Amino acid sequence: MTEMTITSSSAPLDDLLKQADALLHERCFDKAAEIYKQCSILDSTDPRSGFGLGLCHKGRGQIQEALHCFSQVLTLAPVFRPNVLELAELLLERNAYAQAIRLLTFYLQHAPEDLKVCHLLIKAQQCLLEHSGASVQSAATSNDLVVKRLHDILKILLANKKLKLDTLIYNDFGGLSYGLMLLPRVKAAGYIKDEIFLCGRVPNQQLLEMLKREINVVQDDQLGSVLPVEYDWIKSEYTLKEHEFAEKFLGRHHALFQDVFSFTHSSNGKSYYPAEQSSKIVQHPFKPKFTDEEEARGRAFLRDKLGVPDNAPFVCVYARDAGYYNETAASPKFFRNSDILSYHKALRFLIDQGCYVIRVGSDVKTSLGLDHPHAVDYALRGRTDFMDIYLLVKCRFFMGTPGGLQVIPWTFGVPLLNVDTANLNNGGNGVIFIPKKIRSTKDGRYVTFKEFVNRFYTLPNYQEFWEDGPRQQSELGYVYEGCTEQELFEGAVEMWQRLNHTFVESETDRKLLEQYRALWPRDNVMFVSSTPPATTYLRRNQHLFFGDS
Repeated sequence: MTEMTITSSSAPLDDLLKQADALLHERCFDKAAEIYKQCSILDSTDPRSGFGLGLCHKGRGQIQEALHCFSQVLTLAPVFRPNVLELAELLLERNAYAQAIRLLTFYLQHAPEDLKVCHLLIKAQQCLLEHSGASVQSAATSNDLVVKRLHDILKILLANKKLKLDTLIYNDFGGLSYGLMLLPRVKAAGYIKDEIFLCGRVPNQQLLEMLKREINVVQDDQLGSVLPVEYDWIKSEYTLKEHEFAEKFLGRHHALFQDVFSFTHSSNGKSYYPAEQSSKIVQHPFKPKFTDEEEARGRAFLRDKLGVPDNAPFVCVYARDAGYYNETAASPKFFRNSDILSYHKALRFLIDQGCYVIRVGSDVKTSLGLDHPHAVDYALRGRTDFMDIYLLVKCRFFMGTPGGLQVIPWTFGVPLLNVDTANLNNGGNGVIFIPKKIRSTKDGRYVTFKEFVNRFYTLPNYQEFWEDGPRQQSELGYVYEGCTEQELFEGAVEMWQRLNHTFVESETDRKLLEQYRALWPRDNVMFVSSTPPATTYLRRNQHLFFGDS
């Protein structure tokens, strides 16, 4: 098939079309157009009349009208060859290359041997490529001019000084939590001024929104989840690969802006102040606030979704498990995990005191498994970024393992009962803590905490072992044993009594506590931010802390 064949239905129509074609050939466009219109009235389905009228418009320079006629004919007869060729040529003249390509491609599906249409299609494709390249080059040139203008304006505004672009620790909950805890305090102490902090996609958007209220933050999800940084385990500091990050952030314009921006990674502000100021920074009074709308939303969720009445006390419970990072026993951080089922006796006690208990966490592997109307497994019950934070801030106290979640109640001044802590970790400014026990792989005995402190915390590279259980086992001979249900129960009872000012501490208890504090070198971070062990645990395990001495 090379073109559509028109079959005459009446002699008068053919005669009129011949007259019109002759007038068109003589460029008598007006007279020809009138006859083509008559033909269209006689037979509105014959494409020749509409096509001829389109040619008349084209001859008079009425391109838009010609396009309209050819398009109507295309609807009537999609493969009427003369119309396809004329319409394609007009589209090419108007730079509508993609439209012309679609038109010609469709026609060739019905007449693949039509060489003229093939050549026209090739021409249209070449025009599209050339035009696209020119457009890209033109846009790039235009963008370069805009970027240069912005650069020059920034230089003037900055008075030829560089604007420091810092980067948040934004790719894990713990790092972002510490950002909310530390950065506003560093700013309040006068160490952060005009710095702008950059971040990509975050694990909790509510955390970031609250941080934005305190410091300058720019979020760009295209930054990716991994920053080009190196971590010094000895100094517990990150170092940003500035040139690599500048290329990532500014693309091909990074060289232009090197006299405007400087990039850094301050490890949540640590590089802005002297190390000896750390304790003062942490103690600086700061407490983030929810907006009125957030307060109302949080109360409604507690009441309507979790069944916790207004003003009813509740405790947040968190047991780190393998679900969040999809860990196995061979994973480095697996030794920090805890068993939520071992909390049951403690939680029943809190419920008996009139509290609700709300299990928090994300992507947990094990359900709470406590059948009571006052026990809420929120981690498996419609959790949201906002409520993750709201619950941790509004709870009576937090009971759980150390991790990113723990930093939130710490930041807001909520009492902490830290349990199942590895490495004898007593940080976090808690009320009391209960550590995991440590066994020696060499002889199976319990390692005393005195022995552990004297060995582990005097290693020059102990931070390298901090979150690596398999390495502690293979190189130091340590394996960890979680808290028992009874130990957690006694810890919860003591915590409740302390918060209600009914816990009685004897002189012997105070001496044991002083003996415990003496285990730590005074310059060790665990001495500086020391949370005391639960008194009931210390009483029962004196031999575990101090040995036979």
